[in-house]
Amino acid sequence: MKHPVILFLFIVFGSLTLPAQTGNNEQELVDLLYGKRIKEAIEYYDKHKDNLLHPFTVDSYKLFTDIYLNKSDSVFLQLPLFMEKYYGSVFDDDLVFFLPSLYFDAGDYVNGLKMVEILESFFLKRNEKIEKMLEELTRLKNSYPISQLEIHNDSKTEDVHIPVKTEPLLLFEAKYNGSPLQTVFDTGSSLPFLTDKKNADKAGIKIKEAYGMNMMNGVERSSANGWIDSIRIGSLLIKNVPVFVFEQELMKEFTPDSILMDKEKKAKADSIFDQMQIIMGMPVIQMLNHIQFNFPKNEMVISLNRKDPENENNNMYVESNYLYLKSTINDIDFSAFFDTGANLGKTAVVLTNQFYQVHKDKFPTLSPDENESLPKLCSEGEVSSSPTLTKPASFILSINGNRMDLHKEAIIIDPDSDSYSIPFSFQKEGFLTLEFMKKFRNVTFDFHNMMFDGDTNE
Repeated sequence: MKHPVILFLFIVFGSLTLPAQTGNNEQELVDLLYGKRIKEAIEYYDKHKDNLLHPFTVDSYKLFTDIYLNKSDSVFLQLPLFMEKYYGSVFDDDLVFFLPSLYFDAGDYVNGLKMVEILESFFLKRNEKIEKMLEELTRLKNSYPISQLEIHNDSKTEDVHIPVKTEPLLLFEAKYNGSPLQTVFDTGSSLPFLTDKKNADKAGIKIKEAYGMNMMNGVERSSANGWIDSIRIGSLLIKNVPVFVFEQELMKEFTPDSILMDKEKKAKADSIFDQMQIIMGMPVIQMLNHIQFNFPKNEMVISLNRKDPENENNNMYVESNYLYLKSTINDIDFSAFFDTGANLGKTAVVLTNQFYQVHKDKFPTLSPDENESLPKLCSEGEVSSSPTLTKPASFILSINGNRMDLHKEAIIIDPDSDSYSIPFSFQKEGFLTLEFMKKFRNVTFDFHNMMFDGDTNE
């Protein structure tokens, strides 16, 4: 499933490139910081601080870690100096909007708004781009709810048990301002929540601005920022949550015209899409802390305060609000975007062509005759006109001790082709789908230790 990215909040950085004379340690730390992997950046800094001397690296580290450690007084003293020193050189317009997103993701809207006000003051003192920048900062302010995000468990028991469905996606019911909506559990969305006007009106979701055309993934869409007063997930209560609202029906924004213009296909799609009323993305999923899925029981178990023993061999990380898993394929290290909101039929894992070309000696493929029989998939399940898929003949994926033979569920695809519309800038060496997750009887997302684990069906 394709997902919109709010241009002014969730900037996906491949790498913020430092001057050529800086060392690899400098670049690696900057990549961690601007990938929002602050905990890992702190650990990395402790190991390599003697080699970290570039002023931008050191100043970024101090600013970001103070945000992470909730040292707001220190942050707001540093921010004006940081902007004066780096804006227009290393630091550009996109990064101006990246900084408040660190508070936004944590639900700290008071300090996030204060940071925006400091940024506004900075641009009011300058002559260039004032009108455009202030307009964008005003829109950013409109995305913030009026109060801090809160989350707590009303039950005396730690575990919250929620029924789930696994078709057409990973779905559970939650109540939004008291109104039940079918919710997609989607690690492939970088937004807290995403819905449409129809369901926002049903749930009494407040819209903070007039609907307007905003550029999302290269396409202009009519949309607006809003907030949800309360969300009830079993005994969990979440209050004051941002939501991004499309004016048109939610899933039509992700559906190709070839389906919408075919009555039979559209009717089938509508029956599926009616079950998918709101999407919960990574900023909120992380806040749930410890999440287990028991597929034989069709159950999700959330534990807000559970802290499993620390495990240094973590295999999960979040970068710019996207989830990635570290594993091996045919004994090669493999880091993949993990999108539980991607249902590609029986396809569990996709390798990028770039990764395949580097390691192709490790990936014997099927014969041309066997490849010719492959469906030519695109992300919505339609048939593509160009044959860009290749099936590996050997494909052993290993993660946290689980070894799975996925050669029947894996494909290799050319990311430069237009036959597959998932944005490959998120993909690393490839990506994993909901079908991969369903290869397990049960799985655990432990965001305290950044561990993914499970028992396979094999």
